[in-house]
Amino acid sequence: MCPPCIPNNPCPCHKGWVCKEDPALAEQRRREQAARRAEAARAHEEAIKRQAERAEQERAAERRRAEERAAEEERAAEEAKQQPREQPPAQVPEAAPAIAAPRRRAARCNAGPGQCCLEDGTIVRPCGPIGRPGCSTYTSLCGSADFCHGCRCLPPDARVLTPTGEVELHRLRAGDAVVSLSPDGRRVRAIVLRVAAQSVVAPHEMIELRLEGGRTIRGSALHPLADGRLLGELARGVQVDGSAVISVGRVPFSGDATWDLLPDGETGIYFVNGIPLGTTLGK
Repeated sequence: MCPPCIPNNPCPCHKGWVCKEDPALAEQRRREQAARRAEAARAHEEAIKRQAERAEQERAAERRRAEERAAEEERAAEEAKQQPREQPPAQVPEAAPAIAAPRRRAARCNAGPGQCCLEDGTIVRPCGPIGRPGCSTYTSLCGSADFCHGCRCLPPDARVLTPTGEVELHRLRAGDAVVSLSPDGRRVRAIVLRVAAQSVVAPHEMIELRLEGGRTIRGSALHPLADGRLLGELARGVQVDGSAVISVGRVPFSGDATWDLLPDGETGIYFVNGIPLGTTLGK
């Protein structure tokens, strides 16, 4: 007995005989294969379309938030113009504690020339670098208009991990993809909702951490790690993402702005030089 007939399969019982598929069945098989390929192509096109729609929605939402922020800053600037800007020198604090994390912004700033207001309205005179006589405090300040605060972002050339490799932070835009962490610790793809640059208003020094294994991170002292600890709080020997800190230093930053981004997802975490960081930008 010959084995079951398979198209183009020689029959061992009769040399030279070859099984041939029934033409009707062959045509039906070709139609089914074509239908499956067409369905797969439609599903792929739908997936791409949905992804593009989500990205456009996120970009539109970011544009609305940017417009709202611009309107709020414009209103604050108009209010500030209606207030006297003279400030007696005696009211400028000679010494003050280290810059803390920003608090709720005051309604207006009455800072005079060469001065700016911290988020709570305290008037300071930016100076620096650290080590210059009279400039032991209020260095490393960032801000816009008349308000300023302790810088809490990253240099523009910080290398952010994306699904296709590392990209300098300042080259990313809303709608781009980065690698984030899920609440259960899995690396996942996330869409950038916002990228922001903050002007530096006083000479700035950054913290530089070196970890066992060769990873390094450079950023403002107030920038958080993924676990909420600030770069400026860390000391040699502490653990960061499973590696010990082998050195902590301060390096000058000559740029005119510091940068940060906000990925979507529940954690807001992204990776710089392989180290998971938190974001300073709220949703």
